Amino acid sequence: MMNSASQVSPSDLSSDLHIVDLSNTQRQHRGATALIRGKLIADLALIAFLLFTAQPAPDPILIGLLLADLLFLIPYSRIVRQNPRAIAWATYLSFAITLAFISWHLHTTGSLISDQVAWYFVVVPLAAVIIPRAQTARVVAGLAIAAYLLISLAEVTGVAPAPNPEPARAEYIPILHMIVVTLAIAGIGFVAARFFASVEEYRESFARLVEQNRYELLWGTVGKQVITAQSLDQVLTVIIQTINKDINVESGSVLLREWDSNQLFFAKILRGDAQHFSSLRIRVGQGIAGYVAETGQSLIVEDATRDPRWYSGVDRVTGFVTRSILCVPLIAEAETIGVIELLNKMDGSFTPDDLRLLEAMATQVAPTIQNKRLQEQMRNAQFPSGELFRKIEHAKQEWEDTVDAIDEGIALIDEQCRILRANRVLANWINTTPAQLIGRHCFEIFHGGDTPPPDCPHMRLLETGTPTEGEVESSVLGRTLHLKTYPLHDETGNHLGSVNVWQDITAEKRLRAQLIQSEKMAATGRLAASIAHEINNPLQAIRGCVDLAQATSDLEKNKRYLGMASTELERLTAIVRRMLDFYRPARAERAPVDARALVEDVLLLSAKRLQHARVSIHTDWAEEIPLINGAADQLKQVFLNFILNAAEAMPQGGTLEIRGQVIHDEGTWLTVSLADSGHGIPPQDLDKIFEPFFTTKPDGTGLGLAVCHNIITQHGGHVTVDSAPGHGTTFTVWLPV
Repeated sequence: MMNSASQVSPSDLSSDLHIVDLSNTQRQHRGATALIRGKLIADLALIAFLLFTAQPAPDPILIGLLLADLLFLIPYSRIVRQNPRAIAWATYLSFAITLAFISWHLHTTGSLISDQVAWYFVVVPLAAVIIPRAQTARVVAGLAIAAYLLISLAEVTGVAPAPNPEPARAEYIPILHMIVVTLAIAGIGFVAARFFASVEEYRESFARLVEQNRYELLWGTVGKQVITAQSLDQVLTVIIQTINKDINVESGSVLLREWDSNQLFFAKILRGDAQHFSSLRIRVGQGIAGYVAETGQSLIVEDATRDPRWYSGVDRVTGFVTRSILCVPLIAEAETIGVIELLNKMDGSFTPDDLRLLEAMATQVAPTIQNKRLQEQMRNAQFPSGELFRKIEHAKQEWEDTVDAIDEGIALIDEQCRILRANRVLANWINTTPAQLIGRHCFEIFHGGDTPPPDCPHMRLLETGTPTEGEVESSVLGRTLHLKTYPLHDETGNHLGSVNVWQDITAEKRLRAQLIQSEKMAATGRLAASIAHEINNPLQAIRGCVDLAQATSDLEKNKRYLGMASTELERLTAIVRRMLDFYRPARAERAPVDARALVEDVLLLSAKRLQHARVSIHTDWAEEIPLINGAADQLKQVFLNFILNAAEAMPQGGTLEIRGQVIHDEGTWLTVSLADSGHGIPPQDLDKIFEPFFTTKPDGTGLGLAVCHNIITQHGGHVTVDSAPGHGTTFTVWLPV
């Protein structure tokens, strides 16, 4: 129904926020499923053990508690499937039954050395996996303590029988048991709760960052392009293309109110033949679009045919079938000048998130639409001059108010780096007014220097004439800023300068560094077993040399043994140094980096892990590998993550081929390809693997590849992936030389 539009905006974080909620649900269901399976096996095994091995007869209370625990799994599984909100309380109740059994068994045996005591130290972290909140560990620990305390009190009051009487058993033994168990559970509970609470905090922080970046990218694709648009048609084209990118719908249109009538006309359509709409008019108040134009209120209509406000005339003319509608008003100068209407979302129903997204877009572009319409009317001389200039002045003021409301610094910069105009946010950063910024050099304001800094995005735009961007460290403001520049032309196409947009990413950069360090710790954990084995070998050799040296008085032999021990100590020192170099927080300073040496260092760090996984390494590097400008610590993390993922994709062993070469493709690139012979990635998952919190591993966080993608993007590069089920996977890292 609408004209097809190419996509105009990059999307570094294109995942919707419901991914985060889905991740919570998946984690809870996986944890609950593991709990059901584990308890089913354990309960059946313990019942069989008690029935066939207990002498002279099994304890009926133990059998009863096990049966209660087993039978509760039936309603528990239904609760997990049908009511996710009740998972927490169902889990607590399930653990209460288990802990009652453990407490009774511990009480009746009279000894801490019992097979069932270990359950005390398993249930606390397992509960924290299902419900990772700080109070989880305290609740489960409290249940365990209460269960044992109630049984002890029942014995004292005579309600419950005492354990097998033994003359040697002291009266303080139950109290000692309770104290030891309380301390142990409290300690494990505290550690587990803190760990999962910190993971949850990182996840929520990243979710907020995803949401913030999504709306900032929206403004990056709409607001900053309409500022430099030359005509109303270009402005509407940007709007329609962004709608097609961010809200996948069958149809959509921008309807504007005619100057001299109470009617709406189709100013821009998404796809289809525009001739169908050229003569169509809708009265204000007619249909859903007319209702929104009349009231100024946004609407979501789930079933258009059942809504009494729906008008079917457009469908009869175009042959389109309308099912659902999302419509928001375009308001400028306190007047509704039109509406944006979307029809039939293709991947479900319209959501409040879609509504907020479209309202934000409409608020940003409405003043510009009004301004462009006034300019066209002035050229066509269809208004009296006094009324026209009044409307232009109001549109200019509204445009300035809109730009001032944006939480990013915006300025127009000429070819000599002088500020022509600036918004209030930029002025507030420097504790001045927009008027006082006019005529000052931008490099003086941000860097306190006399000349532009090296690699200035504005200077690069002047050289190339194309939009550029880059990260700017402002020592004067004490902020880290992301600068985007857009070319600025006059009406005849002459280059005047650029539109500069500064985004404060100081907090985002700090959070990104925390996420990188968190994933680095996770990678260290994946290497822990192989590193421990690698450290153990030289330790055993050193111990053997020392024992031999102590067993002989021959000086020559002692010298040889000590020399061997010294060699092993140097080997041990090198292993620990490599591990510590990787584990420390990543340094973000850029410097020339030898990618080949860096990858070989990572292979040394992961050598034992690859050896245990029976993975053979084949490397193929070009003769000349140029240096790249990058942060070595961060790039090490990227390649280690890809190597460990490749090893995990080949559980039966296999081959990992690493190839480095230089490619000339719109610039000079160093590419490093890592090709494994594993099981491959399903086609439906290929476009999701770099999304935050997407994972196919039962114990994965879904942040590893997202962090890698972010690091490479920050280096000005990108990652490509080629995979097919059963034919392995190849990740290729492209880094600019």
